[in-house]
Amino acid sequence: MNEDDGKWRLDRHIPISLIVTILVQTGAFVWWGATTDQKVMVLKERLDAIAPNSDRLTRVEVKVDTVQQSINRIEGYIRGQK
Repeated sequence: MNEDDGKWRLDRHIPISLIVTILVQTGAFVWWGATTDQKVMVLKERLDAIAPNSDRLTRVEVKVDTVQQSINRIEGYIRGQK
């Protein structure tokens, strides 16, 4: 009845320290995953909060470019009159 039938068995040859190590590593991995998920959620909330400002900033940049072009054109007229 002691034949090896190819099935996995847990017996007393596995040290308890190995089992504890595997459990500790599994717990650490779960903890790391949970904290990483929390960090990602915080970053997503921050990104969602500043997203409307990026569109507004783009519009301001376009207006500044237009004003700069107008200033350059006015300076050109002034230099041409002198």
